[in-house]
Amino acid sequence: VAALQVVRDERLTECAHELGERFRQGLRKIKSPLIKDVRGRGLLNAIEVNAVAGKTAWDLCLLLRDRGLLAKPTHDTIIRLAPPLTITAEQLDECVEIIVLLAACGSFVVAADTPSKAPAGTTAEMFSEDLTIAMLADGRVLLHFDFEMHGPQATNSSLHSYGLLPRQIGEIAQRYGVSELQLAFTQGTWREARWGVPPAAQGIGAEVIAQLADGADADAQWSGLTNALSGVFCASLNFVGTESTTSPRLAFAHSQRGGALRHGFLPRENVCTENLTPWIKQLPCQAQSGVAALLNPHRLFNMHFLSVAMALNSDADTLRYRQTLSVVVDTPAYDRSWALSALAGRALAAPCPVATRSSVRVVAPAAVQVAPQADSTHSAGTSVTHLFDLQRRRVDDIVFTFSAEFDDKTKYWAAAKDTPVPAIAAHRHITGHGSSGGIETVITNHRDVPMTVAYFDAVP
Repeated sequence: VAALQVVRDERLTECAHELGERFRQGLRKIKSPLIKDVRGRGLLNAIEVNAVAGKTAWDLCLLLRDRGLLAKPTHDTIIRLAPPLTITAEQLDECVEIIVLLAACGSFVVAADTPSKAPAGTTAEMFSEDLTIAMLADGRVLLHFDFEMHGPQATNSSLHSYGLLPRQIGEIAQRYGVSELQLAFTQGTWREARWGVPPAAQGIGAEVIAQLADGADADAQWSGLTNALSGVFCASLNFVGTESTTSPRLAFAHSQRGGALRHGFLPRENVCTENLTPWIKQLPCQAQSGVAALLNPHRLFNMHFLSVAMALNSDADTLRYRQTLSVVVDTPAYDRSWALSALAGRALAAPCPVATRSSVRVVAPAAVQVAPQADSTHSAGTSVTHLFDLQRRRVDDIVFTFSAEFDDKTKYWAAAKDTPVPAIAAHRHITGHGSSGGIETVITNHRDVPMTVAYFDAVP
């Protein structure tokens, strides 16, 4: 009886009728080949979708879920939307905004044979996924994953209008006045003498670099930012205190827009699956499709080197968000032939439906045969680059086979002398033991001419 009195006293029936009409009017404004019909009564509504590019209602509900809107798929072509009777008009408009922006940026469907391209000068959202496979000079293999998203900056902080971009990252940047942000979790040491130039220079442990806005308490902004990132990535970044925070002026390149630059580090932070899981969830298709399907935590955390990073660049109109992962893996010691799926423990999948570019680039010595045949190749020195466009055709696996002229593949690696190394390399070591310990730093110039460098360090 009390529940019925609430329904009567708060006019929930009348509100459901009024808000339902408002909801359907907003949905019917969406112009998308995917949406076949919008229907409903009161706050019980449904979107009927066309079967385009193999997308089902379940796939679309997953995209909505990742942007903060829960819906129920039925019969593969129906998305059921049933908000609570107590929902407000503002909350309902926010739901409509999520669906409208998702459809407007092409996130609902991108046909595999006709990738969406944003016209020049527009702020339409874009997402690209790329994988580089590089065979290193000591027989190991580098897998470098690169995911990039960019889209319009939210103009109203009350609306979660980030589309493909992770809403939580956009809101953190907006709340703490962040124009540039870099975060990396790294374990293992990059051996430049054997592996050449690293994909990115990262220190061991956790490292955060942020460019904060002028006109506010930078220390308070920095503290709030590190605490927020700690919650997002399940890390100990909330322990980045004053003793681990610096304001470098020369060692880090950043924009000239002014503001306060802050650098924080936790060299003893362990990298684990708790850091990787939220990182993967920020991808539009997570690890369900595209090159991200190869992200196997059971393999990633048992390798020589692993670096998981993200970078955000924000201006008045655009948000750019980039996620990278680099891992150095072993190849089968005595096998002349091996496959990518054997290295990762998983197989490649069809491209992420919202990607405007999906590619795999293989850099291998000429003595290695790569199958299937690449869409294009390019030779440079003793290496050949093979490029696979995953949006043009399906590639389930890539197989590497050493030519018969090499009875032992280590003969190639021993003869490889043209591995490019960084111009400058710096290594820091802890010496001694107990109270008699010290720090030794070695800076190596690999060029034949003198070079001026700025070396930044923080002790302890």
